[in-house]
Amino acid sequence: MDRYLKLIQSGKLDHVELLRPSVSYIKKLSDVILERNVVNSLSVIFGCSGMVEMAHLIIKCHSVKSLTLKSNGNVPHRLKPHTNQFIILASALSLNSSLKLLSIQSIFLGEKEMKALGLAIKENRSLEHLKLCNTNYEGTSDHLNYLFDGLSSNTTITDITLAKYTFTKENVIDSLVNALRMNTSINSVAISGCTGKSHSTYFIEGLCDALGKSLRIRSLALMCMAPLSAHYLKLLLSENLERLYIGNTLIGDEGAEVIANYLNFNPKLRAIDLPSCYITGKGLTLLGKSLIHNINLKQLGIAYNHLFENGGMQEFITHISENRYITEVECHPVIGVPIVEEDRFYKLSLKNITDRNCKLSENLFDVLVYAISENCECGEMCKLRHS
Repeated sequence: MDRYLKLIQSGKLDHVELLRPSVSYIKKLSDVILERNVVNSLSVIFGCSGMVEMAHLIIKCHSVKSLTLKSNGNVPHRLKPHTNQFIILASALSLNSSLKLLSIQSIFLGEKEMKALGLAIKENRSLEHLKLCNTNYEGTSDHLNYLFDGLSSNTTITDITLAKYTFTKENVIDSLVNALRMNTSINSVAISGCTGKSHSTYFIEGLCDALGKSLRIRSLALMCMAPLSAHYLKLLLSENLERLYIGNTLIGDEGAEVIANYLNFNPKLRAIDLPSCYITGKGLTLLGKSLIHNINLKQLGIAYNHLFENGGMQEFITHISENRYITEVECHPVIGVPIVEEDRFYKLSLKNITDRNCKLSENLFDVLVYAISENCECGEMCKLRHS
């Protein structure tokens, strides 16, 4: 028995990661896991086999709560599993009564595989978190209908993540929207790198209809959705949001104004992150003003934005210094900043924040150092000191 299996047998490992395990190794692993019953997280990068043996493990083992399935390789034809093997694995998922998290990444699923997965999600009564990334096969999104139909009938999933999908037909978008609307247990949604191509507006409108009117959504994350205008952003923001992540969507200062107004009336929002949204100092000022009297927000993220364009940084630091409740600020790095002048003011303004132990990413002062060093002609780090 190798060292890895011995560690599991001794009860010292509760998370197991396997890279292209052989069939015989999975069988040995199953025996050890079933004997000790201590492994609660399992991550497997598959080669061309092993799914049937993994299915037997999933059916028998009740200690594994988290299962991540990945595929080995980058060429599409290498990523497609044997149909019969995956169907057996999906059937095992429908029978499992202990699994809480299922993540499938870069395993390209055709019609039969996606149909089996959709049925498994429909019948499973323990899953709470579902994460699917890049499982389209041969550029089609039609098969996703099976998945979304299963999701609409599931009664236990509360958290869903979809990444790297292209919805090429309106009926698939309708299935997703219907699933998000019909599944009343979902309260956390993350959509990353998904587009509707020629149906982008239809896609955004559908999400607004499904999520913006829902009072059960507590966490919303959207990334890489370039056509997300301020108008649609406003429609997406529901009343009960506690966490909001809008990344790489180019909402700009107009979108920052929408969020600033939203912060003024939403008493439940605890964390907001807006990376790579092309927010300048103008939008930063609006966000700062909305935080003066806000007593609920604890975390604020504004990294990878153009914060020193159009002024506003000085006023923002003043406003955030007056807020006594924010505990974490993420604003580094800053994109395309000019040389910063009057740094003494920034250093004095930061004193109020650092004195009350507010956790700052790299510290706001270091953002200024970064800004200057990145634009220094000599290419050396400009040494500014806290004084």
